[in-house]
Amino acid sequence: MSEIREEKDKGTQERDALGALLESQRRQEALARRGLWHQRIRTGIAAVVAISILALAGTASAALHDVQILAGNASYAVSDLHATVRALELQETLAGIDALVQDGSDMIESSAEDIEASLRAIASLDVEGLNESIRALEAVTTAMGRLFGYQSEN
Repeated sequence: MSEIREEKDKGTQERDALGALLESQRRQEALARRGLWHQRIRTGIAAVVAISILALAGTASAALHDVQILAGNASYAVSDLHATVRALELQETLAGIDALVQDGSDMIESSAEDIEASLRAIASLDVEGLNESIRALEAVTTAMGRLFGYQSEN
């Protein structure tokens, strides 16, 4: 009987060992499934982050391109405005008017010469160029306003 009992105990031990192995296998499978699920989540997050970075890079590139265009337009407008102001010769005209006021005795002669010089300066004035410069400057400032979110009240 002790042999039967020993065999029965041996069978019970083997069953218990087999049950423990099966339980261990189930746990490992559950952990493997959970690990696979976590890996899929990490992969999805990495894909979303990569797509977001690419989208932001494209947007930043477009914004930099717009800024370069605006800078070029602003530079053109400023140089054109500077050339137009130079062509006006405002300081020389003001100096002529000041000399006219100070020199009362030669007023008629000085006036004729200064008026003639002023007429030449006015005749050489490029009003259309000035208007074009003002329109270009307005376009640049409007575009910069839109870039920074300014909404016109018009």
